[in-house]
Amino acid sequence: SPETMIRAVDKQLSDLKQDLARIAECRCSEQPHAGARFVADYGEAVLTAAVKCLNDKKTDLLRLTAAQAAE
Repeated sequence: SPETMIRAVDKQLSDLKQDLARIAECRCSEQPHAGARFVADYGEAVLTAAVKCLNDKKTDLLRLTAAQAAE
């Protein structure tokens, strides 16, 4: 159901945001060498894109749920 999918998306968003926070924390706690900086930058880019995608999908699901409720 759309409600189940929304809960799953919310859980995944929460996990991804925690991962992004850990990346930010690691950036502040040490002076990384070039390799570590690359990995952090790449991970942040991928996770940020995933968050955007899931937020977009959640918006679509919420619209679908609202439209179904209005019928």
